Amino acid sequence: KKKKIFSGVNCTVSLALILLKNLFKLDIIDWIASSSYQAASGAGSKLITKIIKEIKLSNNLEQDLITAEKQSKINFFKYNPLLFNAIPWIDKKVNFSQTKEEWKSQSESNKILNKNIKIDSNCVRISSLRCHSQYFILKLKKNINLNNFHYLLN
Repeated sequence: KKKKIFSGVNCTVSLALILLKNLFKLDIIDWIASSSYQAASGAGSKLITKIIKEIKLSNNLEQDLITAEKQSKINFFKYNPLLFNAIPWIDKKVNFSQTKEEWKSQSESNKILNKNIKIDSNCVRISSLRCHSQYFILKLKKNINLNNFHYLLN
């Protein structure tokens, strides 16, 4: 009987697995470090609505001063306006200085791949409405030709 795997992957895990699939098949990845810069849309419609309201208020200096005063008294990562910011904290803390979004990178990838690859991630929420960006640093178990590497990524 074939084993089925169900996983609640996020967008960055999905994109990483698609991009790196051939390297995983060859079992040549020793570890991965990645950073993702995720748009408001990644958090759903509530955050998109919030950032649109922030855009409308952005020309109101008095509102900016009120917001700055509130920020000094409350949890920065949870309540700070996203507009014109990059906030290096997505979701809740799950362990030693790691958010759930960062934890998923290793946990969900290894669950899907049935491997134990070290993956360290940094996830940043940015004020773009709909655009994600991600980069990877890979340590391979062996050297491969750069042309072969590019071929494996395509």
